[in-house]
Amino acid sequence: VDTGATAVSIPMKVAKRLGLPLGEKRRTITANGYGTAYQTAIKSIQLGDIVLTNVEASVTEGLVGEEALLGMSFLGRTKVEQENGVMKITY
Repeated sequence: VDTGATAVSIPMKVAKRLGLPLGEKRRTITANGYGTAYQTAIKSIQLGDIVLTNVEASVTEGLVGEEALLGMSFLGRTKVEQENGVMKITY
């Protein structure tokens, strides 16, 4: 979860494996500095019982690992609550 990210961010190697198209190239600014990302959209993202369709995302060259970051293009369409160090995401 990254509430500071505008969109869901996906590592390049994961996007290639999923066959996501790479759209417009963009320069990004993150806590780790500048980077490059490509605009895309994800047909469907499921988190537990929550299923959202047509979610804006960015394919990020500098993001390593196998996990995507849930940015505000996903979180903004859900209800996010945090209490006593526990984050709860509902729809």
